Amino acid sequence: MKARVPKVEVKPVVLFYGIEGEKKEQLTTLFDREAVPYKEAVSADLCRKTGYLCGLAGFEAGEEKECEPFDREAMIFCGFNDRVLDRILKLLRDNDLKIALKAALTPTNQNWTLSDLLKEIAKEHEEMSRRR
Repeated sequence: MKARVPKVEVKPVVLFYGIEGEKKEQLTTLFDREAVPYKEAVSADLCRKTGYLCGLAGFEAGEEKECEPFDREAMIFCGFNDRVLDRILKLLRDNDLKIALKAALTPTNQNWTLSDLLKEIAKEHEEMSRRR
């Protein structure tokens, strides 16, 4: 029997992590120009629930803990419908902003820490890259 996780309304936001320097400047300028809401996650957020970081109701910050560092760039798309998500991905491609690790917030991964989600999408990315 499959567990049913209640769907929670999410205010759309792109959560990004590990993007720095000129690339970060290009990304935030593009998102500002195109009215794409975004939020930067930092290393202190790695042990926080992804649902909290994406602004979901019912999630609390919790206490700050030390988490294993993560040294790759990533994006989490929170609350976007398919049409808008496709538009954002096209904007990234058209502006040559390559971020290998991307995921959408789901009813399951909203309960994971950012660290756990980033590790999982990194593992999935490596598996997909090997298959090519």
